[in-house]
Amino acid sequence: MLQDTTPMISVLYVDDEEELLELGKLFLEKSGHFRVDTVTSGNDALSILKSTSYDAVVSDYQMPDMDGIAFLKAIRAGFPELPFIIFTGKGREEVVIEAFDNGADFYLQKGGNPTPQFLELGHKILAAVRRRQAERALQDSETRYRNVVEDQTEFISRFLPNNTHVFVNDAYCRYFKKSRDEITGKKFIPIIPPEEKNLIHTYFLSLTKENPIASIDHRIIMPDGEIRWQRWSDRAIFDERGALVEYQSVGRDITDSKKTEEELHITNKQLQVACEQISATEEELRQNYDELNKKEQKLRESEENYRRIVETAFEGIWVLDSKFRIIKVNDRMAEMLGYHPHEICGRPITEFIHADDLPDHEYHASVRRIGMKDRYERRYLRKDGSWLWTLVSATPLFNGEFAGSFAMVTDISDRKRAEEFLRESEQLYRTIVETAPGMLTICDSNGRNLYVSANCTTITGYTREELIGRFIWWVHGDDRPRMEKLLKDTLEHGNSGHTVEFKGIRKDGSIWYGSQSWEPIKDSQGKTIQFVTQVTDITDRKSVEETLKQSEHRFSDIINNLPDATLVIDPKGKVIAWNKAIEELTGVKAKDMVGKENFEYAIPFYHKRRPILVDMIFMPNEEIAKLYSGIIRMRPDVLIAKTTLPRPKGKKVILWAKASPLYDDQGKIVGAIESIRDITHHAEYEHELANELVCLKTR
Repeated sequence: MLQDTTPMISVLYVDDEEELLELGKLFLEKSGHFRVDTVTSGNDALSILKSTSYDAVVSDYQMPDMDGIAFLKAIRAGFPELPFIIFTGKGREEVVIEAFDNGADFYLQKGGNPTPQFLELGHKILAAVRRRQAERALQDSETRYRNVVEDQTEFISRFLPNNTHVFVNDAYCRYFKKSRDEITGKKFIPIIPPEEKNLIHTYFLSLTKENPIASIDHRIIMPDGEIRWQRWSDRAIFDERGALVEYQSVGRDITDSKKTEEELHITNKQLQVACEQISATEEELRQNYDELNKKEQKLRESEENYRRIVETAFEGIWVLDSKFRIIKVNDRMAEMLGYHPHEICGRPITEFIHADDLPDHEYHASVRRIGMKDRYERRYLRKDGSWLWTLVSATPLFNGEFAGSFAMVTDISDRKRAEEFLRESEQLYRTIVETAPGMLTICDSNGRNLYVSANCTTITGYTREELIGRFIWWVHGDDRPRMEKLLKDTLEHGNSGHTVEFKGIRKDGSIWYGSQSWEPIKDSQGKTIQFVTQVTDITDRKSVEETLKQSEHRFSDIINNLPDATLVIDPKGKVIAWNKAIEELTGVKAKDMVGKENFEYAIPFYHKRRPILVDMIFMPNEEIAKLYSGIIRMRPDVLIAKTTLPRPKGKKVILWAKASPLYDDQGKIVGAIESIRDITHHAEYEHELANELVCLKTR
């Protein structure tokens, strides 16, 4: 006996014939799948839908105040994703075409035996509701995947062994100053210095099935001739036979870091030499004013170099006083706004800010007044009246008290246009899936077909003559034993069945998938004399489910191979991702953490359950903020912080963390992601350098 596990579906049934409404409600609710509300006009139905939600709507076509097509148009205007089925006695071809053109999910004609008629209606409702659910699940999964990948500042790409790129994110395109279409599907290879080509070639050859993951630092030559340093984490992907099929790379520009390391190294050497010289020649330096003049000259040269850097920087730079008036701008900033520098200086910054951004400006101004650095997006008015989208990195200036701000301004107009294009594409992406009506058959007690609907020939490839009066088995051999047992039970015991899925095979040998339900027709003595079978073609739904699985696998693959330790939680605080880098940082495996709640993810860091930075996305709390040494907001919804954790033998580890929300395509927060980086070595090096500088000044 088949067990019915289909969840209850709410249906609004609209028809001006009250007797037919009652009959339809009785048949549908008898199946146990549906809860049915009835109403006799389209206007009344629209009023009900303002306060009550339904999983599906069934409507007659010919009604006095509003016909079914007009009612359908009103539904699509207010409830574009609500499944809608026309159930009417009208069978004209132009009515059917108009129904589907206006977004009907199914069209079903009344008449004949009510049992198979309402059985088919029930399956049309189930098919429409489940298809909409599968589409929403796919959209949510793709949105999560896209948000995670596109929000990363690292460059992410996937490419074949022949260097043909199959995916790059926005950060990758911006860095190389190319559009996605110029890279994907093409053999894009950045220019590598000749002396490093063998190094990189050997590096990729070292990636094997046993050791598929590695990282490398190397240089590239940009289109303008500039040499930049990059750090890449690469993973070779092999199929089940061990053949290399694809590479996945995650990288970042480390040029500034390399330069800083070299400068720090040189500075450290210089300081050591200076200390030795000061100790040996203290008396000589006191008497040697010429040497002092030389150092003063170097200081002036250093200040001149600073001025040149400001004036030649690719980023816009401006300096504001304590009242946020502009007192200095570089040429790049003036160029971005279409002014000469002297036309900008002396004016309040608010003259250039979009009216909608003024409240946010006041917030960030208050943050800088208390001494906090800040990072945010801002729209500024150009001289020609257009708006410039920028990313602002602002630092407060103090002279005993708040004296103003220093800001680096990056033009992000191209990125914003790309984001707008993406939003428009997502709107256009909503298309109507073609309806593939199911098959209806009536069989005798031996399983021979007495009646087959026209769609039986469309779906199976058999002609009506081949089907009538014969038993044709269109179930694939993989599912045949299971379906034969169900058929035997039906023929011997008169059992009914509902939404049993199976793998099918057409006359030409091609594969399809169906969902089958059947109901016995019994005589007055209770003996089964016939049974009605309804089969819905669910091949498209199966394809969507497979795509969903692949999308979720890509999301997991990207997260798992990010170089920073990364975790993702849902709005209830349940861990849904725990990548390899955080396994290495904490010693806790993903299988022991994914699915855990109640702040379980804090224990590896703090040895107790407590909120961490990622929890502030869902519950902003000053007490949580006090646990970190300063929290920086890159944008209102992105947090950056540092924290120091004790370790055995008195040692401490310093962690840098970044947390941001994940949104669905409706703008709703569906999760949060936190990336963690161990910066202990860097912080200790800075501390040692500061101590040496103090030593130098006190000698």
